Amino acid sequence: MRSWTMQATIERLVNGYPCEVKGCYDLAVWLVSFDEETSHWCSKHTRLSMRETSRWGDLLGAKMEA
Repeated sequence: MRSWTMQATIERLVNGYPCEVKGCYDLAVWLVSFDEETSHWCSKHTRLSMRETSRWGDLLGAKMEA
């Protein structure tokens, strides 16, 4: 079971890094951090990744317990 301290963040980039997906030559416009991993993605690959329920499902289903 994952810890409730797990965080996901998404930040808008303005520095012009390339997308980190192999074979993609678009500019990265989002810095996505999830479960201590950080990625620079273009709009297309950010949307595709956010649709993956396996990536976000645990976070959305997590509950804080006192």
